[in-house]
Amino acid sequence: MNGFISNKDHKAPLREFREHARGRLVCTVHVMLPGRRIVEARAVDISVGGLRLLVPANLPLQSVCNIRLGLPGGPDGAYTVMARAQVMNIMFSGKENGFMVGMRFTSISPTATEAIEQYLRERPRYGRHTGAPVHRPQPGHRVEEAADCAC
Repeated sequence: MNGFISNKDHKAPLREFREHARGRLVCTVHVMLPGRRIVEARAVDISVGGLRLLVPANLPLQSVCNIRLGLPGGPDGAYTVMARAQVMNIMFSGKENGFMVGMRFTSISPTATEAIEQYLRERPRYGRHTGAPVHRPQPGHRVEEAADCAC
């Protein structure tokens, strides 16, 4: 054995399985970690089951956090989603200079779930359901941020 793994030793990559359709989302997310430390992250995508974030610091795997984000749309232009979410996976991205974090909602209100569903209905989705992402933020579109996260 030469210390290298041959092609015959590699298995085909597992297909990614998603239970919910997801859509691109670009906005600031406040993540309250255990111990009440707040980290500001950037949303990458969202579904009714969870979201993917770009975070400047490594988060503990399986930790449960409170999150708060302004979801574009709704009657007032934005709907504030507050939920509890668990860190399911994390990977450093040199390209993005941060950590890509997959989070699963563990507690979310029916109203917040409805707001996410409405957001996804109004925008093209991606993932296994519809292909590549095509949604682009509209020029001049801005999500209002809260000065303090009260998750």
